Amino acid sequence: MENHTLFPQKQAFSTPSERASLAAIASVGLLSAISTSSLLVYIAWNAMSRKSVQPSTVQSGLRSFIFSSLGFYLISLLFCDLLQGTAFALNYHWARLGSMSEGTVCTVQGVVSQIGDLGAALWSTVIAFHTFWLLFLVRHPHPWTIPVIFVLGWTILIFLPIIGPTALQRSSYGYFFGLTGAWCWIGNAYKVERVLFLYAWVFLALGTSFIFYSLIYLRFSNFLTPDLNGALHINCWSSFSRKRRHLSKRRTHAVSSSTDSGILKRSKRFCFPSREPRISENDTHNDMASTNIRLRRIARRIMWYPIVYAVVVIPVCVCRMAVLAGWQPPFGLFVFAGICFGSSGES
Repeated sequence: MENHTLFPQKQAFSTPSERASLAAIASVGLLSAISTSSLLVYIAWNAMSRKSVQPSTVQSGLRSFIFSSLGFYLISLLFCDLLQGTAFALNYHWARLGSMSEGTVCTVQGVVSQIGDLGAALWSTVIAFHTFWLLFLVRHPHPWTIPVIFVLGWTILIFLPIIGPTALQRSSYGYFFGLTGAWCWIGNAYKVERVLFLYAWVFLALGTSFIFYSLIYLRFSNFLTPDLNGALHINCWSSFSRKRRHLSKRRTHAVSSSTDSGILKRSKRFCFPSREPRISENDTHNDMASTNIRLRRIARRIMWYPIVYAVVVIPVCVCRMAVLAGWQPPFGLFVFAGICFGSSGES
């Protein structure tokens, strides 16, 4: 590590359009921070509400979700989105000055942005793994894995921004957190550190989210079905249609079952109701069908997450990868990437 004197760099944004672009990035970041903070306040209010008050069904479900492992991961993701939006909101300072310069404000923006950007990718990956484990593998993780992942994740998020300026900063490369186009982050000279500190995590989040959520969707769309031993089998369209027809016939036979003998008789078309209430096989099939429909809807909804995350992240990744390749993207492309990236909390 080198401890020579560093000379701060400065970049001017004197034209009205450039200052307006910086303000636009800040506005999107501020809106993202406000939306995520409002959601976090709502979650905290439901979690800390008095138990003496009789909660509604929705409130009870929300409270149970908050104190679950997936709830802890989601709260961590929202808090990182809040930090990310706050970092972009600091662009109001640069827009007011009409320039960006390395120093205290730039370092603060870089540190907060690093924690928020990396945290969004890290917790998205954790949520994808956890959702895949629950819905696809139908297993529950060990209780000790939740606090370990939670503590390990936040240790990584806090530790990396500290070791950057203290252990990896070199005078020949300039400030570790410096000017990077339209906001402050890891300096352009620290190419390897950029990959290790963020890019690898972003592509890991994109890959795992797309693969795992696609498998979950295929599972609940009956394209992948488990047998009695738990092994998964791929169903082609013809076999899938045959199974649906076979299931429909089974439901028809269940409705036409005789209540006196309790044995399925295909010759009967109608069943006479008994005086004693009981759960019929038809009701069981209907409950299973409604559950599968709800799970299928959930699977369709979570499939949108990797798509939205890719739309938000890819523009800034293109800019950063272009810098690594030696091409300097225009300022307008940085502004567009910043607006997309800063709106992650709103999505």
